[in-house]
Amino acid sequence: ITGGVGGEGWKFPPGTKLPAVLGMLTDGAFLKRMKRAGIPCVNISERTQGLGTARVLPDNLEAGRRAGAYFLEKKFTHFAFTGCDDFYFSKLRHQGFEEVVRDAGFACASQQFGSGKWPCDSMDPLPEIGEWLQSLPRPCAIFAHADDHARRVLNECRRLNIRVPEETAVLGCDND
Repeated sequence: ITGGVGGEGWKFPPGTKLPAVLGMLTDGAFLKRMKRAGIPCVNISERTQGLGTARVLPDNLEAGRRAGAYFLEKKFTHFAFTGCDDFYFSKLRHQGFEEVVRDAGFACASQQFGSGKWPCDSMDPLPEIGEWLQSLPRPCAIFAHADDHARRVLNECRRLNIRVPEETAVLGCDND
């Protein structure tokens, strides 16, 4: 498969017969072509809604709860969440995490960012994350809404010489 969003879109090798498509489907033109061809599509994208396809998604509230329970089992007493307030899945993960942490009698700090504040594909140093990390009590357990963002947090820990996991433990989500 070649192509992607924009331009001519996805292209399949000649003679390809697709019984179905399962993927992170964010290209409306591609989905229209599949519908015209009678090929069923199942979208597993968390970020795209309303494209008229079946969707299979994780239980994001439970993912947050499990992250909180994991850190509680590790005997942490300081907790924080960092995520993107533009994405519903991030809000649910935050809600589940904070619910478990608060039910155990602990507070949960949070750092939210909106779309466009930090480049999605950049792992360059982000001083905002570093400033936030330095403001947290230690040792602290941090749940990041997604693995790419957990990596940003870890990069800032390295830049600031914050020991992981002794001073700050970081857990991401999505298996990316």
